[in-house]
Amino acid sequence: MLMKTVLSSIRYRAKLHIPMILAVALSLSLIGASGILQSSFDTVVEKEMRKYGANVILKPENGEVENAVYPGDEWIAVYVKTVRMDGSEISLAVTDVERLMQINPAWVLRGEGEVIVGRELAERLGIESGDAIEVNGVKGRAAILDSGTEFDSFVILNGMAEKATMVLIRTDNSDRYRSGDAIILEEMVRTKFSFLRGIEKLLLYIAGVSVVSSLITIVNLSRADAGKRRKEFGVMRAVGADAKMIGKLILAEFGILAVISALLGAIFSVILSWVILAKTAGTLPDLSFESLATLIALSTGAFYAVSLMYLVESSRKEVVNELGGE
Repeated sequence: MLMKTVLSSIRYRAKLHIPMILAVALSLSLIGASGILQSSFDTVVEKEMRKYGANVILKPENGEVENAVYPGDEWIAVYVKTVRMDGSEISLAVTDVERLMQINPAWVLRGEGEVIVGRELAERLGIESGDAIEVNGVKGRAAILDSGTEFDSFVILNGMAEKATMVLIRTDNSDRYRSGDAIILEEMVRTKFSFLRGIEKLLLYIAGVSVVSSLITIVNLSRADAGKRRKEFGVMRAVGADAKMIGKLILAEFGILAVISALLGAIFSVILSWVILAKTAGTLPDLSFESLATLIALSTGAFYAVSLMYLVESSRKEVVNELGGE
């Protein structure tokens, strides 16, 4: 009986409740999206790191490698220079291709050929796997490299590097290379995606403003509605309903509004974080049960706080005045 009355009341006041629900859902979506970005940062870094087998890039002085790499670490020397191809300047890398692919097992090579063209460069120049091309005096068939790294903009030829302009190293202890001319890839990747931290903080700032605005909205709407319902509650008291019954009705109404707002906030937060992560990091958000529980708790807290004010406001006058609608 109570639930039927509650649902009927919510439907009757839909024009009042919809703005309240949307105001709270908007605030929750900003809070939720910020939380998702925070929890997704390490996932984004890990996904990016999986593109590399090597985790250190070393640029040795004078091209000497032997004394720059610690014993036991896997490494491959690469010589990079700028050449012209089809009227455009490109980066040409000379290295042992088989060993390069062994150190970076996540890289994908499409087709077989003497000249390896990075995916981004191939798309820019209109080169497809198996095409006959010439670069730096070498003619051959093109194979396309999809690595997800800067090598996607290189042309790679198999051979011995004249000197090492860079060394790709796979090591279990990247910290020991900090003192040299080395790039620790995890730090580079974290720096690359540090803007996500900035977006996360911006969303929280906007959420703070939105929370204040939302609370003002639902408080004002609830006070206005509470005044209008005094006559309704007066009639209920006249036919035997006590204050406890009316209190349950109000709390149940606001509880349902809280759950609806939380679910909408969760949906909006996933959509917002999906747009941000898909466009900037090529990954998808993950809304955990903990995140959903947090949004429900925040929504419930907001609505129940307002419901207490609603109870006070709706019971300010005596039953005689309530029956008069005053």
